[in-house]
Amino acid sequence: SFRKEYIYMKNIVTYMWITLFSLCFVYAGFSPEKKPVEVYSKETAPKNTTVVKKGVITLDAGHGGYDGGSLSRKNLKEADIALSLTMKTGEILKKNNYEVVYTRTSDDVAWENDNRQDLLSRVQIAKDANADCFISLHLNYGAYYNDGARGFEIYIKDKEELTTNMAKTLETNLQELNFTQNRGIKTTQENPLLVIDENNIPAMLVEIGFISDDKDVAYITSEKGQDAIANALAQSIMKHPL
Repeated sequence: SFRKEYIYMKNIVTYMWITLFSLCFVYAGFSPEKKPVEVYSKETAPKNTTVVKKGVITLDAGHGGYDGGSLSRKNLKEADIALSLTMKTGEILKKNNYEVVYTRTSDDVAWENDNRQDLLSRVQIAKDANADCFISLHLNYGAYYNDGARGFEIYIKDKEELTTNMAKTLETNLQELNFTQNRGIKTTQENPLLVIDENNIPAMLVEIGFISDDKDVAYITSEKGQDAIANALAQSIMKHPL
């Protein structure tokens, strides 16, 4: 009987040790995991998420309101085509951290039905916005429909460095699209333009093509053409720091 009691006690002790060991194991397995303390150095500290604007661009869609501009052979208005291109260009610039100020965003305009006052109002919008650059978009017109006159041309103030560089880039970008002729870069010394000459900031006027030419109009009003031209314009601006 002594041996039986000894074996019985031995089994109890063994059972207690197994139970204790199991409890320790369970506790260790489910104990909360301590996370390491995050220590930031100057290099790894969280960055400020504030977006710094690269500059302020005033985009001017030519004509509008009382002045529809020239008409294509299919009665498309220059004002509408210019506005569409302007808005697409502005969207690209805004996505790339530029502040964009439009002289108009619809066919409704705030200025008087007077051509000179119209143009001066556009210049004033850029001035009030403290813009770094002013870009005006238009379409040209020949002597008559499909008279052979077609192509883009770019107007800037003579010897103005920023717009001279932008114009050269834009000339290359538009030429690479191969949709029309290159009529070159011109200055307002020979062709005075109020929105350039009366501006106290770098200004450029772009005649995207001829609204009197069916081929120019077909490309400029297509979705593919509008996207490509807007991208060419935006890239020409973004390439040159303001």
